[in-house]
Amino acid sequence: MKKTQFFSFEIVSALLIFTALFLFVLLIWSVKESDYKKNLLLTSLEKSSMSVGELLATTPGSPNNWSTTYIEQLGLADNYNTLNPIKLENFFYLTQNNYSLVKELLGISSYDFFVQLEDFNNNVLRKSGNFSGYSQVVIWQENVLLNNSVFRLKVGVTI
Repeated sequence: MKKTQFFSFEIVSALLIFTALFLFVLLIWSVKESDYKKNLLLTSLEKSSMSVGELLATTPGSPNNWSTTYIEQLGLADNYNTLNPIKLENFFYLTQNNYSLVKELLGISSYDFFVQLEDFNNNVLRKSGNFSGYSQVVIWQENVLLNNSVFRLKVGVTI
């Protein structure tokens, strides 16, 4: 065997091994990056659903007696986890008639959301928002008091 043939075989072998390793690293990188982006999205959805849920269930909004015609910040509570029935009805009305404004007021313009009120037998009493066509959803839920009865308030933030 000639010396030049041996040298070219070594280079070709080394290039093939390097290319295979490089492609393997790119594949692993792509998979990990995809996982990272999914986790980042889920973390953002979790923070948003918790923020929206806490805002609605624990604050009165601004002004304190907001209505469907004048509102600065949404909130459904008279006291911590005690919902005001008038604000609740106004919220459902606003969500059905001006969904994009409600998203903006909740600080989640880039996401969709839904809110539902249910009893402990999982009977949905009221719901509003976008319930369909989402690929990811994170649901926050809390027990709330409304008209001296305990209900479950669910807030889902979706993409």
